[in-house]
Amino acid sequence: QGMAGDALKMFDEMLDRGIMPNVKIYTVLLSSLCNAGKIDEAVQLLGSMKDKGCLPDEVTYNAFLSGLCKVGRVNEAFQRLVMLQDGGFALGLKGYSCLIDGLFQARRFDEGFGYYKTMLERNISPDVVLYTIMIRGCAEAGRIEDALSFLDVMKKKGFVPDTFCYNTVLKVLCDNGYLERAHRFMS
Repeated sequence: QGMAGDALKMFDEMLDRGIMPNVKIYTVLLSSLCNAGKIDEAVQLLGSMKDKGCLPDEVTYNAFLSGLCKVGRVNEAFQRLVMLQDGGFALGLKGYSCLIDGLFQARRFDEGFGYYKTMLERNISPDVVLYTIMIRGCAEAGRIEDALSFLDVMKKKGFVPDTFCYNTVLKVLCDNGYLERAHRFMS
């Protein structure tokens, strides 16, 4: 069962003792279930959360959408997104980031780039995490110059690339035979 099983056990104990979990506790449990690949249990938990009058927030929904994407259920994530949006949920930066990442992992690059464009049109600005996702997505799609362009834009906007971002760029350059460029990049 692992940590998700332990978390479920503790959750049940809380309920048995009459302690009503709040949205943060539900979100942690939901995220734990998703990370363990127990999506069906996460769906049930989301339903019971609403039944008990605890309304999910943006963090809860993003954890759920991210969990679906991580286990390769990208189509289901988008189906659920439509239902969530019908209920008034507005997708924010974290939501876009997890869905774009899910599309790239599913090798659905054009859709990922389309979602990025839609996000920008809605005046949602990327952060270091999304720039890194875009760099990796461009690289995996064979769009090396676009990957490097994202890095330049990121820096011009005042973001400091983190180690993961730099490693992504170096991997892109090395994997595509740009060893001299990778060397200059590190200097």
